[in-house]
Order: sequence, then structure tokens, then C-alpha cells
Amino acid sequence: MRVAFIGGGTSGDVEQSKEPMWQVERENTRKMQVLMEYRLSHGIPLGNYDVIETYNLMVMKINKEFKIFYVLEGMSKDDILEHLYSCWDKSDTIGYDFD
Repeated sequence: MRVAFIGGGTSGDVEQSKEPMWQVERENTRKMQVLMEYRLSHGIPLGNYDVIETYNLMVMKINKEFKIFYVLEGMSKDDILEHLYSCWDKSDTIGYDFD
């Protein structure tokens, strides 16, 4: 089953999973790269910083079709909707509303 990510550094990425987890954590490598470049350019020691983002499994519905996505924790409904349409075709359909 394909599950797309919405929000954060993995937005638009797709994970193949037979049994999706309710919550997953992913490192935001883009944010980490920006942080490292800033620290290097300002002479600040790098240290050991992880930029971990938490995603929750959510069911979304558009036009009576249901799909599941990993959504970045803390995203507003408006932000989710903004990304949902661009990621819609990346996740597999899990059901339909026949009412």
C-alpha cells in the first residue's frame, strides 16, 4: 500500500507499507542541511542535533474517495488541504462512500 506524506521535509514522499503505523518519525534532512550551513557560516560548533518530525496516519476524503496519508503533527486544516491535492494521487485508495 502506498502512503504519501503531507507537510514537513518529507512532503510528497511515498512509503510502501503492508501495515502502516499509526505514527512515524522521520528526519528532516533539508532542515538539518540548512541548520548545519548556518552554524558553519557563523562559526558555531555543529554539535549533534537531530531534526525529527512526527507524522500521524490520517484518512482523507475527496469526492467520496478515501485515502490514507502521513500528516505532519501540528498542521492546521488549511495547510493540510493546501498540500492534499498535490499528494492525492500518490496514496492508494482504501475505500469509497456510496451514499
